[in-house]
Order: sequence, then C-alpha cells, then structure tokens
Amino acid sequence: MSSVVLAGLHLVANSQDQVACLRREAQAIIIKEALEAELKAKAGKLIILGDMNDMDNAVQPAYKVQSRSRALSILKSTGNVSLINAASKITAETDRYSVEWKPAGRAIERSLIDHILLSPDWRIASVEADHTDPITGPLRPSDHWPLKATLNL
Repeated sequence: MSSVVLAGLHLVANSQDQVACLRREAQAIIIKEALEAELKAKAGKLIILGDMNDMDNAVQPAYKVQSRSRALSILKSTGNVSLINAASKITAETDRYSVEWKPAGRAIERSLIDHILLSPDWRIASVEADHTDPITGPLRPSDHWPLKATLNL
C-alpha cells in the first residue's frame, strides 16, 4: 500500500479582502511547496482539507460567490496534477455550502469555503455537506457545517 500525505489547513479569513487574499495565496504557495517536497520523498496519495476561507470557482455552488484569490487553484495544482475538489461530487448545487451568514439588511448568504482536495488516484464513494445539525446555539462545535467524504483505497 502506498502512503497517504494529509494536510489539514485553516487559511487566512475574509475571502473578499484583497490583502487577506494575497496572504492566503502566499500560504497556499508555501503549503504547496512543502507538500511537493513530501510527495517527492515518498510517493503517495494526497489529501488537502480544511477551512480554506476561499471559494472554488470550478465547483461553483448555486450561490455564485466568486473567489478573489488564487489560493485554491494554487493548492489544486500540488504535485503537478489537478487535484479533485470532492465537493464537485455533491450532485445538488444547492447543497454545496459549508457556511452561511446574514449581512445587515440582506438575505442569508451561503458559500463553500471548506474543501477536501484529493489526488486523482482516490476513488470517491460519496461526498456530502452535512447540514443536519444547526450551527447556531450554545453547543455548536463550529460555525461551519462539515464536509464528509468516503474514499476507497
């Protein structure tokens, strides 16, 4: 069995702020270079996951929020392959969100800023954004809903 290289990330927030976008891109470049060195040392399957605080324009949720950053495109090219965003396998575009908020005076907005990026050699059995539990209230574990992926070796 080959090895698995796993990176859990939490990139700089504020997806629409230009300075934050530049910082997120810088983080993505550093992470990409570190992961490529790791993959060179030991070939294996790659998983990059976490709160990227950025949208993937290729996996556009129905809400059509566009990314102002190249962070995800940088990360998706790690290892000189095109990593697959597992959320692309969520059939209903209206289910492709991991956060929601209500800006003052506007309707609730949703976006997909959490991602699971996979090397193409993974076989994806299923993917879902689990919206079953509310993300509000005193016992909330996070202000994001989880993405779940079942992968076959």
